[in-house]
Amino acid sequence: TKEQRTKTAISSVKIIDAYLKKGQKILDVGCNTGFFLDVASSKFNVEGIELSKWSADLASMNHTVHRQPLSQLRPVELYDCLTLFGVIEHFSDPSLEIAAAFQALTPGGYIFIYTGDKNAILPRLLKKKWWWYQGMHLQYFSKSSLRQLIERTGFVYIRSSRFPLFFSLNSLSTSMNRYPLLRPISKILASRLLNSIHIRISVSGEMMLIAKKPLP
Repeated sequence: TKEQRTKTAISSVKIIDAYLKKGQKILDVGCNTGFFLDVASSKFNVEGIELSKWSADLASMNHTVHRQPLSQLRPVELYDCLTLFGVIEHFSDPSLEIAAAFQALTPGGYIFIYTGDKNAILPRLLKKKWWWYQGMHLQYFSKSSLRQLIERTGFVYIRSSRFPLFFSLNSLSTSMNRYPLLRPISKILASRLLNSIHIRISVSGEMMLIAKKPLP
């Protein structure tokens, strides 16, 4: 829902705020309809990349949105921060795009990558039923493989942690309904008394990696 996307964006901006100064320049790669851009623009100068025409049309109503892959972008000015939230798993060539991210950043700039961690406990338990296993996802990472990718590119690894997500209990109920053991809980969460409540959850397998382009 719009509310849960906005709350998740607010949480993400709080994390980024610890690393950036007000007014610095962020490029959100795979910005969708612009929820993150809307929130981040209150503190930072923001631009987005979005390849979906429908999503880019909506995001570009309020923000500068580029409509080509990062590897084809030729920025006029370098960025202080790049965010890739739920997008690296869609790249046919992650090495190419992460190399382009490195080139698009100022020295000392940061990259924040959110994706699934296939080696976390919950994904290993769920196996093929893990929700990140989708036809549209071309790549899957672990903490170690993603770290190796960004370090191979030249980034300095800072840390990996769970990515905070907000869900309405109604959305959470829909997700739980996929798993027979959780269906009784799913029915409770879908009740009228609860379904509009939003909660922040930290789930095994939801990974955010933070890295930095070194100073010369």
